[in-house]
Amino acid sequence: MYESDNREQLDMAYREEAMTSMHANFPASFADDETKSSYITESRNLNKIRDIRREKLLHKKRLQIMGFLDKLPKTQHDLTTFTLDIPFATERLITFTVSGAFRERNVNVPRRIFHFDRFFTVVPQGEGLCIINDSLFVTNASREQAERSNALFSLSELTGMNLHWTKICLEGQGWHLEQAKNAYGVAKQEGKIPPEAFT
Repeated sequence: MYESDNREQLDMAYREEAMTSMHANFPASFADDETKSSYITESRNLNKIRDIRREKLLHKKRLQIMGFLDKLPKTQHDLTTFTLDIPFATERLITFTVSGAFRERNVNVPRRIFHFDRFFTVVPQGEGLCIINDSLFVTNASREQAERSNALFSLSELTGMNLHWTKICLEGQGWHLEQAKNAYGVAKQEGKIPPEAFT
């Protein structure tokens, strides 16, 4: 749902009294002013913000959170990079962190790969869980992470395979994109790619 054009669908994932914030940090050499403005203007870095914006950039209650999430750039995540850590869990409260890579879906700018860490605090609600706090951190991906995610997205777009099977193809070729393209062509011609690779 976060990757859809309408993030307001996420509203039921948040408790009415929930809070969320975002922190962003880019190296001084980072030249993409459009991307910087998308994240830095919403960044609640307490080492740099000492005025009334500290309160303004802490988004409270479901409606305000949806407005904040909806104005962040639309994204596509590399699900194969995701890691999940659960540092604390009881029957009443769970905290977990999701980390990984993503790119913006805006085709008018170079598709740069970013790294994110997202820390959630959730409580039981009904048969599932409900977010009471959500903190997002965004920065540049490492060179290796960016190269791999770019290769993954490129091959997936070219072949129509999902990210899982695209990763299998790239791993089999040592993450060499051209070799993976050739290997895909041979495997497809020989009928060795299962239908689930395209779902």
